[in-house]
Amino acid sequence: MTIVDMGTRNSFMEFSNALEGTKCPLRSLELSKLGNGGLKILCSALISTKAPIQVLDLSVSMIGDVAVDQLCQALQLSPCPVRQLILAGNLITDKGAKYIADTLIHPGHKTIKSIDVSENELSDIGAEHLASALSSPSCSLQKFDIAHNSTVTSCGYKAILAALLTRKEPSLLINLRGLNLTEQDFTHCGITPHIFKSTPKPKEKREKH
Repeated sequence: MTIVDMGTRNSFMEFSNALEGTKCPLRSLELSKLGNGGLKILCSALISTKAPIQVLDLSVSMIGDVAVDQLCQALQLSPCPVRQLILAGNLITDKGAKYIADTLIHPGHKTIKSIDVSENELSDIGAEHLASALSSPSCSLQKFDIAHNSTVTSCGYKAILAALLTRKEPSLLINLRGLNLTEQDFTHCGITPHIFKSTPKPKEKREKH
């Protein structure tokens, strides 16, 4: 079951109340245009729900760092076994990246295997926060999408590469497409450009109906 674009605050409140029900079978949840207010309501529901949500897609939801902080706190308390967290196309900056990084290494959330923070507003500082999480033995990610954050330079990605080299679990797929990088940038930081040529093409941004 997937829910897309709740439309009005009242309809979202009704859905949130249903989500808190003990028999809710929801496994995949896709919401758009939530805004910070809608995200706050969702966080409350996530903490109390018994739904076995594995995929949480909040792409193009117009949420920023404050909302991401609330979401990360909710995920740390939620019984939901979220494996895939999609936050693409939002307004997340380096501060939000730190909240996400802390969640990835939180002992209560080893279930997260895939995270998408593409098309946000991260810089090298945000990339370094996430790289720190990737290098932690507490992080169990298998897929990490940070594509199309154009203010991240090769130095931010050098931090990510260094984190990969310290991981005991090497099977991590990373999407670095659409970055503001040149071959000279990589060479300057000691990175071989062809390492990244095999990264998958990102999905087209989906239209929300």
